[in-house]
Amino acid sequence: MALKGLAAASKIVPVKPIVDNVAKSAGEARVRRQTLRRDRDHAERLARQVGGKLAEVSLRGSPELHLVVWKDGVPFAAFPHVEGDLADRPELQDIPEELLYDPPPNRLPRRARRAAKRKV
Repeated sequence: MALKGLAAASKIVPVKPIVDNVAKSAGEARVRRQTLRRDRDHAERLARQVGGKLAEVSLRGSPELHLVVWKDGVPFAAFPHVEGDLADRPELQDIPEELLYDPPPNRLPRRARRAAKRKV
């Protein structure tokens, strides 16, 4: 009887490595979302400051989409950051005007929006 219990206990899969892997991947996903949100906020803010437009562009050699700020029809900055001069990138030479869009209007920070809802 004791040997059956020992045999059953040896077949139990250790849970800690599984939990650690799930926690690690969830943490990495959260960091990725935060980085994307921060990059988008920076790009929108910069576009509003310089009176520019935005476009989501896929650049060669990069696995993610880049949010490019355009000023006077010339690429001004890219988020996430891209090394080198953006005006020299062949992918950004013939971007149709239809792909460029104005940044959304400035919003209050989340904390201020919640406080305003509570007062109403």
